[in-house]
Parts: sequence; C-alpha cells; structure tokens
Amino acid sequence: MENQISIYIHIPFCEKKCSYCNFPSSVGKSSVFQSYFSALEQEIISVSNLQNIKNVTSVFFGGGTPSSVSPKYISKILKLLQKKFLFSDYAEITVECNPNSITEKFADTMIGAGVNRFSIGIQSLNDEELKRLSRLHNSEKAESAYKLLRNAGAKNISLDFMYGIPGQTKKSFKNNLQRAVNEFNPEHISLYSLSIEPGTPFAGWKENKTKNWVWHDDDTMMNWFVTAEKYLSEKLYNKYEISNFAKKGFESIHNSSYWDTSKNYIGFGAAAHSFCSLTPDSPKRRFRNIKSVKKYIERVNAKQKFRVFSQQLNVKQQTGEKIYLGLRLAEGVELTPEETKLFENEIKQQIKLGLIKKMKKNKIVLTKRGFQIANTVMAEFV
Repeated sequence: MENQISIYIHIPFCEKKCSYCNFPSSVGKSSVFQSYFSALEQEIISVSNLQNIKNVTSVFFGGGTPSSVSPKYISKILKLLQKKFLFSDYAEITVECNPNSITEKFADTMIGAGVNRFSIGIQSLNDEELKRLSRLHNSEKAESAYKLLRNAGAKNISLDFMYGIPGQTKKSFKNNLQRAVNEFNPEHISLYSLSIEPGTPFAGWKENKTKNWVWHDDDTMMNWFVTAEKYLSEKLYNKYEISNFAKKGFESIHNSSYWDTSKNYIGFGAAAHSFCSLTPDSPKRRFRNIKSVKKYIERVNAKQKFRVFSQQLNVKQQTGEKIYLGLRLAEGVELTPEETKLFENEIKQQIKLGLIKKMKKNKIVLTKRGFQIANTVMAEFV
C-alpha cells in the first residue's frame, strides 16, 4: 500500500429488495449473517498478514443495508480493522443506513464503536414516491430516524435523494430538497438520478407499460438537477463531485478516494472492489471479490480463490482512467506534460466544444455544460 488507503466493507443484506435496485444485495436471513461475518473477519486477517496497512483515512460500511443487521456485527468488524491496521487520527468512518432500521441501539452502538459519519438512504420525503420505490419507510419515519441519530450525538450526517422517480414532478423534487435543508440541515447531500437497470422490476414495468406512471427522460432529469445544484449552492452546499454536495469541511474523504487514481482503496466482503497492491512487491491493480455470498463464504473458508483481477492497463489506458475518473471531481485532475500529450487531441476537442477548461498547472476541469453531459465527455478518454 502507498501512503493512504480507504477501506470498504460490503454488507450485502437488505430487509427488502427495492424495485429499482440492481446492487449486489439480497434479503438477508439471520442464519447467514454469522457465516458471512466470520468469512469477512478471515479475509481481513488474511490481508493483514500479507500487508501492513498504515494510514487508513476512511472506512465505509455499505451495501445492501448495513443497518439491517445487528450492530454487534459491524462493531466487531470495526474493532478488528482498528486492531489489524493503523488508522489516521482523523479517519472518517461511515455507515450506510435506512430510516426504517435506525434504532437507539443501532445509533448508540455505532457511535460507541467509533462511527463518526452516517449516510441515510432517504430517497424522497414524499410518501407516494416512496411507495413507488418500494421503500419501507415514510417521510415521518425518515424525520424521526434523523432526529434519533442527532440526539445520539451524530455530528456528520449525509442524506441520499433520488430524482426522476416515476410520477415525481420538478416541484415535488425541489420540495424534498427544501425540506432536507430547512428541516433536517444535514452536513452532506447526495443526489442520484433514477436509472432503469435491466432485470429489475422497474425495467419490466417500463417496458411492458404495466404501471400507469410517467417515466422521465434524461433531459427532464438534467433540468431538475441543474435547478437543485443552484438551490444547494445558494444554501452553501458545495458540489465537490458530480452527485455530491457538502457544507465546507464535510466533503467525504471516502467518496473522493474513488476518483483519484493516486489513492488506494481496498474492499472486503462479497462483490467488494479494490484498487491497490495486495503485497509490498506486487503492482497496484483493480480487483473485486466474487458476488455470490454463498460462494464467497465457501471459498474464504476453504482458502480458495475468491478475487477476480482486472487486466493490467498500458500507460495510455492508465492515463485515460486517471482523466475520466478525476473529471468527476469539481477540482478536476492535474496531468503531467507527458499525460497531456497522450490525449492532446481529445482535450483540445473538448475545450473547443466548451466542455472542458484548462486551469493552472496542467489541470483540466469540466465546465458547467461539461458536468451536465459528463458521461459523454468522459467516454472520450476510455
């Protein structure tokens, strides 16, 4: 590992699978929890034997829904990480949670274990929109869960919101944000457009016109996002990454580590992704763990292969990756003269189109228009 590293822990269990979700998660049976977390512990210990990880800057428990399992499991894993790896003094430790599974016990246990940041999947504060998303909470429960975390001592809370929900209007989306800012006042807000993923109930409903819903197109959703960006900026939430907004000093350390190829992160658990070197003398690689929870447990227990490594990239591919990931950040990406030369034509073309602008020190950033069609811009560097 190099100077700093972030750690991701995948908790693949949910109380219910949402109709739009294609994430590697499943409705968890408590009988599987013990086996899964035991395998997780074994993986962490095996990595600690391979590499002396120092300067852990962030830990993120994601999923799935980490709050859907007993908090004792998460607390135990965090204690193991702190025992095996060296944490920085100001490490950011985040747990994802859903309003319906936030309890006093959960909040107290997490804060007592050292969790200092919570990310709540609220998605909407409109009860009809929540029903369409098959969420288990309503707006009242979202508010009470947020207050519960605050009362327990949580000082850094992020809220996730979705836009483009079938039947949602620009007015109802803006109302969600206004309520979030004025009634909740979180330190961080993430905005995600609804993506209709193949194989999900939403995909079938849209294709077969099963539901009498209004499905929004990309232009409509982009218009909503631009309005939201302006509103959040006025309320002093700085956009530091394409979909993330934060009050000053509350930008997520963990989020940013994914978009800077000079940084390292390692994932533990089924389907977890990593970008690092596993041993001091091995090259930095991208790899992931197998997705199947059952096979992950079996292979870890049997000390069999459970990681899939990506193909090694050549210098130009590595540079392209550095550019398209780095452009997600509002501060952009700084290139060496050699790296700039590799994509000189593409950069010039995007500047000419007004989608990229050049800053000092060979740094390039997306323009306002570039951010609006970021995926199209980034495709030029893949």
